Amino acid sequence: MFRILICSLFVMLPGTLLAGSANGQITSILVSTDNPGLAFIKVEGAYGNNTCQTNTTWNFAFDISTNTGKAQLSTALMAHASGITVWVSEKANTNCDLLYNVQTMAYIYTVK
Repeated sequence: MFRILICSLFVMLPGTLLAGSANGQITSILVSTDNPGLAFIKVEGAYGNNTCQTNTTWNFAFDISTNTGKAQLSTALMAHASGITVWVSEKANTNCDLLYNVQTMAYIYTVK
């Protein structure tokens, strides 16, 4: 299992180096009628390499109208409620496609 995890990290590493990412606890989550179908998270320790990321309140946005987005929201809510550390990365080359000033999240996973 450990070997699979290490191999997975090396596969994801090149995309992560080119994109914004975060490794920390989720400090805030927003689902709002102002941006229907989207959720936003703030993660401590986040940094952005994407020039479109200018929002100082939210680090990542994702589409909760899809099955993947619903799973991402579920993971984010669980991690926020339990204080578990997460690793989050932006989709490379998306240019903040869901909202003009927030990075679009590619994946989230928990770290214990």
